[in-house]
Amino acid sequence: MSSTGKRTEQEPFRPEDFGFFRRRDWSPEGIEFYEKDHESIDKNKEKDWKRINLYLTRSDNFTCIWYGVIDPIVADVAYEEKYGFTWSGGNREESLFRGYIENRFEAEIILKAIRMNRFSPQYLG
Repeated sequence: MSSTGKRTEQEPFRPEDFGFFRRRDWSPEGIEFYEKDHESIDKNKEKDWKRINLYLTRSDNFTCIWYGVIDPIVADVAYEEKYGFTWSGGNREESLFRGYIENRFEAEIILKAIRMNRFSPQYLG
């Protein structure tokens, strides 16, 4: 914020300011990995592949936002072992945004446009 208390267009985009938490359990080198926070999420079980949620990755300013499982490959293996079919056969992953978010102002517009507040975690059986 500026000294007048107003937001400036040059404030950096920090996903934490928009209700995401940074996941530290899974992240390829150079990529920041976030998940939309919700009171039902037990952060002690961050590796819960059975949770469908809103996820965000960043590499510099390139950002991907999707609604689905944390990792479709892990979900496929787990489903195959437990149920005899793969997750990808019924995958409901929805890609919402792929592109550059340079600052907070752009993030506000993009996250409002994808209506991120309509997404909440769902737990698979």
